[in-house]
Amino acid sequence: MTHASAVANPVVDAVLDAIEIPENAAVVDLACGLGRPSLTLAARRSDVTVLGVDLDPAAIGHARAEARALGATNAEFAVMPLEQLTIPAASTDVIVSTFGLLQVGDPRQSLREAVRIMRLGSRFSLATYGDMRSNTLWSLAAPILAWYAPPGTAPGSRVQSFPDSTARKELLREAGFGEVEESTVDFFIRLPDFAAIWRMLSQPGMFGGIIDAFCGGTAVSVQRDLRSATEVYADAPGGEYVFPASCLILRGTLHLRDPLSPAFWNR
Repeated sequence: MTHASAVANPVVDAVLDAIEIPENAAVVDLACGLGRPSLTLAARRSDVTVLGVDLDPAAIGHARAEARALGATNAEFAVMPLEQLTIPAASTDVIVSTFGLLQVGDPRQSLREAVRIMRLGSRFSLATYGDMRSNTLWSLAAPILAWYAPPGTAPGSRVQSFPDSTARKELLREAGFGEVEESTVDFFIRLPDFAAIWRMLSQPGMFGGIIDAFCGGTAVSVQRDLRSATEVYADAPGGEYVFPASCLILRGTLHLRDPLSPAFWNR
């Protein structure tokens, strides 16, 4: 059996390589999902402690099982909402997140909570989607799902909340992160079969709320159209799917903030 953390992931690597992680750091992985960033870092650095948090109990259960299988005693996982972290203030040296912190829930409140738990001088590194047109799978799925979606559930509103570079950086500064550096990472999303495509699209940060609303014949029709749209990206009939994509890495250090800023008083 190949563990998820043992499979190379260019986005996880980019997030972890973007910042210097201090010796014996306390790291929090926000919206950790199945735990790949946490477990990758735990394997790289036995001196750090990593806490991965996510709202999905099933994902946290999977991450815990992976940690046990790998013997990753310096990685722990907990179920909690990003908007209300049960983590003490000023207790964290590093924040990392891959496609969660700016993608799901209430990003402004989640960012305020992230700042609350960070010590002065803490580092952060976040992966987020920018222009979703550069995500091939998303671009293929969005119009199909929009066609079948019930009224009021058009796809993409959550994922595209902050597609503009200035808006993203302002959101982080508003929360109290200070100066933010930004870079682009091009990568490939590799999925073994159509079932994996459907699972990825069903995640909360993608189209989970819309796909959950499909049932019966509608779900069958959506899957039929998605199969047809994505088959050109299969290596061979019935083989692995490979979708080009790109994302942004936002990184920086938490500095002293302006006492006139609302974030200063929301600590």
